[in-house]
Amino acid sequence: GLAGIATGALATYWGRQDNTALQTTCSPHCSQASISHIQTMYLVADGAFGAGAAALAITTLFFAFSHTETSQPTQTTTMIGVRPTPSGAVASVSGTF
Repeated sequence: GLAGIATGALATYWGRQDNTALQTTCSPHCSQASISHIQTMYLVADGAFGAGAAALAITTLFFAFSHTETSQPTQTTTMIGVRPTPSGAVASVSGTF
């Protein structure tokens, strides 16, 4: 997005420089090629500004609407078991810690 805005600014700057040069050298009888060149520079600037603005807008929307899932606290489950055996009992502890 920022590269598009920068490209648009540079193309506008160069278009204005060329336009000023034409006004001092050949105005009002400039060649069509010179005039077309300046129109192309401004058209490139408009396109770059539009693409840059669209990229920044889309990036902003993605940033605004994307959220990371907060991890839910895990529940610790602990089970204690006691089983009788022929010689007494067995106790066990199992679970997720």
